[in-house]
Amino acid sequence: MEFIGILCLILISTTIGSHISRRLGIPAVIGQLLVGVLLGQAGLNWVKPDILVHDFSEIGVILLMFLAGLESDLSLLKKYFRPGMFVALLGIIFPVVFGWLTGEAFQVSGNEAIFFGIILAATSVSISVEVLKELNVVNTKEGSTILGASVVDDILVVLVLSFSLSFLTGEASSNASLPLVLIEQLVYFVFIFLLVKWIAPFLLSFAEKVYANSSIIIVSLVICLGMSYVADLVGL
Repeated sequence: MEFIGILCLILISTTIGSHISRRLGIPAVIGQLLVGVLLGQAGLNWVKPDILVHDFSEIGVILLMFLAGLESDLSLLKKYFRPGMFVALLGIIFPVVFGWLTGEAFQVSGNEAIFFGIILAATSVSISVEVLKELNVVNTKEGSTILGASVVDDILVVLVLSFSLSFLTGEASSNASLPLVLIEQLVYFVFIFLLVKWIAPFLLSFAEKVYANSSIIIVSLVICLGMSYVADLVGL
């Protein structure tokens, strides 16, 4: 039951933090992040990162991304895919280069400096989505470009990090498994395309015919969480 109290504390405090942020004219997610820092190990240490808190946070991010996908205009994402890709590449190149230069300036070894730059290149898609949703600009030119760039940026960072771990560490086992990981990720994206194109519509159509409360919502959640679970299995 202790977790129930912690969950109530998180919900109440983040709501207050969101309200204060909006009154100050800044995105609510900033207040939520600051509340997390205050309640976490860096602050009062009231909320410890145990398994339940971690799992609930994962589910929250998954549902946030799922809702953002439902509200996104796919035609706009396709239309602004090229500028999104350009922004994503710049969002990787500049952090990696400047991170590496910073590491060199502090006399960090070459490999560690490169890893430092790669870490800086990673973006938080969930934060970007939350801000775009709050500003109601998800389905605009700028919002579609930022959202597409954030997704592509994270995928490219995962691939770059995989290559870096394999080649910079010099581990033969990692080098041997890298092609397999890339193939698994490629198969995953093909599966997602087939799922969205044919399987998901069939399942949702079947759910409409089932005489059960919230059957469509349940099937949608199963698809969402199932896709997330498989993505985690293939290293995405």
